[in-house]
Amino acid sequence: MHKRLFVILIAAAAAVGAACSSSTGPGVPTFAGSWRVATSPFYLGFVDSLVPDPFTITFSAGQGDTLTVSMPRVWVWVGSAATPADSVFKIALPKGDTLLVVEKDTAGGGAGYLALRGIANARRDSMTGTIGLLDLGFSILDTATFVATKR
Repeated sequence: MHKRLFVILIAAAAAVGAACSSSTGPGVPTFAGSWRVATSPFYLGFVDSLVPDPFTITFSAGQGDTLTVSMPRVWVWVGSAATPADSVFKIALPKGDTLLVVEKDTAGGGAGYLALRGIANARRDSMTGTIGLLDLGFSILDTATFVATKR
């Protein structure tokens, strides 16, 4: 009888532990921290360069599974004109090993958005992905790849 009760208690404790665990629990690597982002040349030739390149994005724990975003102004050079992309959107929502960050052209008259979609390794200390310049309707104007490493 005592052995059977002990087995039931162990099984119940294991079930509670599994139900209460999360992907952001203690000991699980997270996206939080500063990331150095370096880009390749853009494929379609619409974007000449980003300045600075590399640049740093910092993610901090937000509410629930959200992250707060902080990044410097990144200038998107197209021909002889540059428009800034700032961290206007202060929240990122990671989904498993994937993270999406979208930044708006704050000048108002520019192309629209600078978007990064990256997939991280299991240790959450490096990420590879695509960076794209999108118009106001979210159509892709140009893309490049990026590599990000956590500092």
